[in-house]
Amino acid sequence: MSTDVNSNLSPLTGTRQTMMTWARVIRTCDEVPEIYQETCQQLVGTRPVFPYMVLAPVMAGTRHKDSEKLLCEVDDTFYVLERLGGRVTTLGYPWRTARDLEFGNILLYSWITLNGLTTDGVASASTIVFNLATQRHFAPFIVGCAPRWWRPARPGGRRRLAKFEALAATSYKYM
Repeated sequence: MSTDVNSNLSPLTGTRQTMMTWARVIRTCDEVPEIYQETCQQLVGTRPVFPYMVLAPVMAGTRHKDSEKLLCEVDDTFYVLERLGGRVTTLGYPWRTARDLEFGNILLYSWITLNGLTTDGVASASTIVFNLATQRHFAPFIVGCAPRWWRPARPGGRRRLAKFEALAATSYKYM
């Protein structure tokens, strides 16, 4: 029997099965799974730089119903391409209309939930479930996108909020 991990004849160990549920970064159009190819071509088009893209496979063994998702950001819009059986649904969340982003984890079970208006103007929410071991792949979406939402409602809003920074030393909760 072959010992090549990528061979169809190699044994599927428990470790390998677990690793198949880990999220991974997609670096080129060739790496995009076939079911997403057409939709991905429409989003990416002929861009000179391939957008940051993450494939979040179904995380086996959880009590939650979940499906495989392909995530990317194009033109300040966060896209969630979701595999539902043999078809793909697409939701785009412009960052300017996003209401909130929740990141959480319990042991190795982690999730991101985005709430906001889609590109179609419909209020929606999408949850992406992943293994904490691959959290680093989602960091660009979490860290890079949150500051875009925060815009002071009125001029001088940042100055007013700066007054509360002193509370951080007392209790971060009140900051």
